[in-house]
Amino acid sequence: MIRSIVLVLASFVLAGSCYECHNGTTVINPPSDLTQPTYFPSGWTEDQPLPQMDSDQSCFLNVNVPSGYYASVTFHKHMDLPGGYVYYSNRKISILENDDFNPFFFTKPYFKVSVGTNTSPGLSGFAFKIVWIPIPDVQRKVIDVNKGQPPVAVSPSSDFITFR
Repeated sequence: MIRSIVLVLASFVLAGSCYECHNGTTVINPPSDLTQPTYFPSGWTEDQPLPQMDSDQSCFLNVNVPSGYYASVTFHKHMDLPGGYVYYSNRKISILENDDFNPFFFTKPYFKVSVGTNTSPGLSGFAFKIVWIPIPDVQRKVIDVNKGQPPVAVSPSSDFITFR
């Protein structure tokens, strides 16, 4: 019983104090073992309570994605006011919605995350999990199509087919 109480209290302390937002940009690099997920803030996992942000806190994160992999990112966000964006490396922006656990997918070289709060502490929480997934090899076929030649019939397959 005492062990359970200590565990619950420790999870609240960890959830309330594990934020790593600094002035400027925080860079997150992939781990050396890409079979292991990456969590932000570090030390948090999805079976713990959502870490709470302090009032007037802003986080701007630059997450590097390794070559040959893509990042499947599940954001856990619950804020009383709108606030939170992801920036793709092609300069596209997407808004992070509250309690939307559908994953985002990012490729090399990076993606950026921006969240902030201007409310009283304890009302805004944010965290995310990154799963690093190898980009699969795809067999490619190039089929020449020439003017004056008969049409080319192609059957569905797992190959990536390009006509030129």
